[in-house]
Amino acid sequence: MSQGRTTAVHIVASLGENAGGPSRTVPGLCRALANSAEVVPRIITGSNPAFGENVIVAGVHQDTLDAGAGVNQFFEAISRCQADAPWLIHDHGQWLAANRASAKAARHFHVPRIVTPRGMLSPWAMRYKRWKKMLAWYAYARRDVHSADVLHATSQLEAQELRTLGLSQPIAIVPNGVDDIDLSLPLELPPGIPDRRLVVFMSRIHPKKGVPELIRVWNRMKLPDWALVLAGPDETGMLPSLLRSSSENIFYTGSLAGNRKNSLLRQASLFVLPSYSENFGVVVAEALMAETPVITTNATPWQILNSEGAGWCGDVGEHALERMLTEAVSLSPKSLQDMGQRGRLFVREKYSWESIGVDMARVYRWMFRMEPKPDCIMER
Repeated sequence: MSQGRTTAVHIVASLGENAGGPSRTVPGLCRALANSAEVVPRIITGSNPAFGENVIVAGVHQDTLDAGAGVNQFFEAISRCQADAPWLIHDHGQWLAANRASAKAARHFHVPRIVTPRGMLSPWAMRYKRWKKMLAWYAYARRDVHSADVLHATSQLEAQELRTLGLSQPIAIVPNGVDDIDLSLPLELPPGIPDRRLVVFMSRIHPKKGVPELIRVWNRMKLPDWALVLAGPDETGMLPSLLRSSSENIFYTGSLAGNRKNSLLRQASLFVLPSYSENFGVVVAEALMAETPVITTNATPWQILNSEGAGWCGDVGEHALERMLTEAVSLSPKSLQDMGQRGRLFVREKYSWESIGVDMARVYRWMFRMEPKPDCIMER
């Protein structure tokens, strides 16, 4: 085995604290890689005021480009990251200038490239704004993703979706990790949270996340002793119309971060994410880490909730969602607490960043023929 270190240049369009899963998972992965003796991670990202301040990863060299940076600006930043040691590009996402620049740079500098689509090539994502996606797919995106040396899927479900697209490269199946939550910290709840049992939704307010269905089901159920709390950016501006004729026990906090976010997850009796598509769903793992049982759908890779006794994972749609919610709210606080404790034990064992960093480092080194093929690699 070679003892040389490799450099991994991570390209992600935004690390704004409200930019969703990548703003937590890319920093988490890079922190884990920085603690290894085998990989030197670097980050190139853009700015987007709509997503708030970028997350800063201590101990990792990070280039943050101005808002609106295009392909040329990202390409120039990548070119400044060339290393004497073996180096590769790790591209996160799809469709954006950062991703186009990553593919261009890999071809130009003849370096390996691994692509983590972050759910942007799922069937639901490909159907959403379909005509724009198809134009981009045939203009450049298809070539860019087919030219990747390795694809990275965060679940078996996502790997199967990539194969369905006709992608034949090796796929590294490495899940996202989740940061531990200190349950001893004082609660710091956002203002306006009522003194009732809480069902919390925390993600983008977006049709993909099943928000309209959740609100309709909640209005039908009429649970005066409970409150539904929605947290996350309303990217499409859809929430005011959805709440116009809703019950009075629905509350919206906007985007949350840090201890406020963790406090709301800890305070919740239930967490719900009725998504139509998730490549991983890191917020599910975060809720479990907060000892909160989860309700989600089979369009996420969280069927294990049922076998672990940590929540419910069922069909997509209002009927299944209402059935799962009805069962969940009928349980005693002690029963839900026990489910939450089982969930926390499970995610702490399975999704530690330390082990995930080791797996990804092995993938990189395999790409350079420095190590044998890791067990997480799926070849066609």
